[in-house]
Amino acid sequence: MNPLKRMILFLLPAMLLTAACSGAPVSGLSETEPKEPAAEQPAEQTVSAIPTEKIEGSSLYVKQVQNLPEEFLLGMDVSSVIAEENSGVTYYNFAGEPQDLLLTLAQNGINTIRVRVWNDPFDANGNGFGGGNCDIETAVQIGKRATAVGMKLLVDFHYSDFWADPGKQMVPRAWGGLDIDAKAEALYAYTKESLMTLRDAGVNVGMVQIGNETNGSLCGETAWANLQKLFSAGSKAVREVLPEALVALHFANPEAEGRYMGYAKTIISAWIMTCSHPRIIRTGTARWRTLLRCCPT
Repeated sequence: MNPLKRMILFLLPAMLLTAACSGAPVSGLSETEPKEPAAEQPAEQTVSAIPTEKIEGSSLYVKQVQNLPEEFLLGMDVSSVIAEENSGVTYYNFAGEPQDLLLTLAQNGINTIRVRVWNDPFDANGNGFGGGNCDIETAVQIGKRATAVGMKLLVDFHYSDFWADPGKQMVPRAWGGLDIDAKAEALYAYTKESLMTLRDAGVNVGMVQIGNETNGSLCGETAWANLQKLFSAGSKAVREVLPEALVALHFANPEAEGRYMGYAKTIISAWIMTCSHPRIIRTGTARWRTLLRCCPT
């Protein structure tokens, strides 16, 4: 049986939610303030997505896609929402009333929330590096809010102290100097502990992403044999703690023909392959259809 059972595309244009939903300007935004304890969460509720008619004069409108399968993931990355709220940003619903962003998203059909997780995004004085200061405690706060309105959480482990992408996959400071076997064990332990924290907080985790845009490198490693050890270590932790959650690997730039087929043939530990490719907004879907026909299902 082909090890890659599905392919799901999560298209998450950076900061789209801020531009579309924020009721306050974000200029001067500070993301280095000390972390505050999470507020008490509301009881879980059932939220129905109700199509909203286009508001006169508004350019922010996406026509609802009909007949989507039940398992289709309509996702949003809100990793910076707590940092924004701590900096004074307020989100409003369509009636102009202050409302939790997570509830607004759920009411408009979003069923999965992605949060990036960095190992230790703070300096020695406790100042955050920015980008939401997204450690596991932040993920718990966002995850509890998402769960309360009926959404699942997609946990995006970067396995770095700050942003990981094809141009930089820096090893967390605490893992510096470890050989590949010790690093794989540290990654396994960190993933397992983090997922246990989310599980014990009552967060409904639907998918776990092992790395972010790992095009040939992860956590300071560049040899595919070493990447496979790290992918497998993270996958093992997910399946031990959250056996019902999907395990995802994540790559960027799928426009190169044959690239994803090569990944699928090389990697055997994941059920889901995800990608980021914001340029689809500009290039349209015809190219995507061609590429996806080449990918195993």
